[in-house]
Amino acid sequence: MSVGTVLSRLTGLARLVAITAALGVKETGLADPYNFGNTAPNILYEFLLGGILTSVFVPVFVELLEKEGRDRAWAIASAVINLSMVFLVGMSAVGIALAPLIARFYETDAAGQQEALTFLLRLFIPQIIFYALTAITAGLLNAHKRFGAPMYTPVLNNLAVIIVFLTFRQAYGSVTLGSVTNGQLLLIGGGTTLGVALMAVAQLPFLRGLGHYRLSFSIKHPSVRKVAGLSVYVIGYVMANQIGYLIVQRLARGQEGAYTAYVAAFTFFMLPHGLFAVSVITALLPTMSEHAANQRWGEFTERLTTGLSATFFLVFPAAVGYFVLAEPIVRLLLQNGVVTVESTELVAGVLRFFVLGLVPFSLFQLFLRAFYALQDTKTPFLINCAAVAVNIVINVIVFQFLGVAGLAAGHAAAYVFGAALQGRVLSKRIGGFDRKRIISSAGKIVATGTGMGAAVLAVSLLIERSADMATLPGQLAGVIVPVLVGAAVYAWLSYALRVEELRSIGALVLRRLR
Repeated sequence: MSVGTVLSRLTGLARLVAITAALGVKETGLADPYNFGNTAPNILYEFLLGGILTSVFVPVFVELLEKEGRDRAWAIASAVINLSMVFLVGMSAVGIALAPLIARFYETDAAGQQEALTFLLRLFIPQIIFYALTAITAGLLNAHKRFGAPMYTPVLNNLAVIIVFLTFRQAYGSVTLGSVTNGQLLLIGGGTTLGVALMAVAQLPFLRGLGHYRLSFSIKHPSVRKVAGLSVYVIGYVMANQIGYLIVQRLARGQEGAYTAYVAAFTFFMLPHGLFAVSVITALLPTMSEHAANQRWGEFTERLTTGLSATFFLVFPAAVGYFVLAEPIVRLLLQNGVVTVESTELVAGVLRFFVLGLVPFSLFQLFLRAFYALQDTKTPFLINCAAVAVNIVINVIVFQFLGVAGLAAGHAAAYVFGAALQGRVLSKRIGGFDRKRIISSAGKIVATGTGMGAAVLAVSLLIERSADMATLPGQLAGVIVPVLVGAAVYAWLSYALRVEELRSIGALVLRRLR
C-alpha cells in the first residue's frame, strides 16, 4: 500500500509540474478555467453519490459478507453498482447540457473564459461515471482486504495527464486564454478524462475470483434500505463540504491565479496525508468495521488508538518540514516553463497556511472512518456542518486581509475544531481512548518534530547562502539535503526519546525484510 501510494503521490506531483509548466499559475489565463472545470466533476460526483460509495458501502458490504455470505453480498453489491451507473450516466447527460450555466458560476472578467470553461466542462463531466466505478471497485477490494490495486491505479491517471501536457507544451509552447483553440482544449480536456477512465478500468481485473457480478437491479433487501438510511446524513455531510468548497472557489475567482495557487498548494498538502494517513485509515476501516459488527469494543478502541498514534508520528514531521521548506520545494518543482517567481511565492505562502492543519485534517479523516465503522453517519454530519460553518466564517473574514492564503488558514482552523470535537464525542461513545499512551506519544513526537524543524531550518539557510539557487543543482540541494538531514534527526531523536511508534515501524520493516 505504501509503495503504491508513494508512486501515486509522486506521479501526482509530476502531474502538477507538467500542468503548471504548460498553463502556469496566472501567466497564461488558462490555468484557472482548467482547474475550475476539472474540479466541477468532483463536486458533482460528491453531491450525487460519492459519500455513499466511499463511506457507507464498505461497512455494510463487510457486514453482509460476515453474516450472509459472499454470494448474497455480491448480489446486493451488483444491484447497487448497476443502479449507480445508470443514474450517473443520466446525470452526466444533464451536466453536459447545463455546462454553460455551470461555467457562469465561475465567470470572471477575463475575455474568453466562459467559452473555454464551457467547452472543458463538457469534456470533464463524464468523469463522474469513472469516479463512481473507481470508488465501487476500490470498496469491494478493500472489503476483501485487498488494498494494493486501488493505491496503484491512480498512477495511470497521473501518467496519462503528464503525457497530455508534455505533448501540449511541446506542440504549442505558451498558449494564452485569448489565443487557445478548441483543438488545444480538446487535447487537455479529453486527455484528462481519459486518465480517469484508465484508473477506473484498471481496477476491474483485480476483482476476478472475489465474487460473482450480476446484471441485476433488484434492491429488495434490508441492507439496501440500511444503505439508503445511512446515506441521508452522508449526503448532508458531503453537501456541507461542497458548499464550503464552492464558497472557496467563488472567493478565489476574484483574484487572478488564486484558485490555481490554492489547488497547487493543496496538492502539496495532500502528499504526506496520502503517503501515510490514507494507508493507515484504509487498512483500519475493514478491521474496525468487523470489530464493531461483532461488538468487540476493546479491540476497536485499541485499533483506533494505534491509528491515532501512527498517524501523528508520520504526519507531524511532514507538516514541520513543509512549513520550513515551502518555498524551496515549490521553486524546485513548479518554477519552470511559464511559471514566474511571483507565482512561486504565492503558492508557497498558501502552502504554509495549509500545513498548519495537516495533522488535524488527517486525524479528522481517521475519526470519520471510525464513525462510519460504527455505522453512525448522523454524528459526523452534525460535526462537519459545524466545522464547515467555522470554515466559511473564517474564509470570508480572513480573505479580505490575506487573499487566497486566508482560505488555507480557514481550512486549517476548521479541521482543528472538527477533529477536537470528533475525538471528544467518539471517546464518550467507545468508552475512552488510552489517554496516557496518546499524551505520552504526542509529547515525544512534538519534541522530536520541533528538534527536526530547527535542524532543517539551519541547513536550509546555510544552503541558501552558499549555493546558487537560480540553478537546478542549487535548488535540488536546497530541498534534498535538508530533507535527508531532517529525516535522520527525526529518527535519531525518536530513538533517543524511545518513541513507541518508531519501534513498531522498525519491527514491521524487519519482518517484511525477512
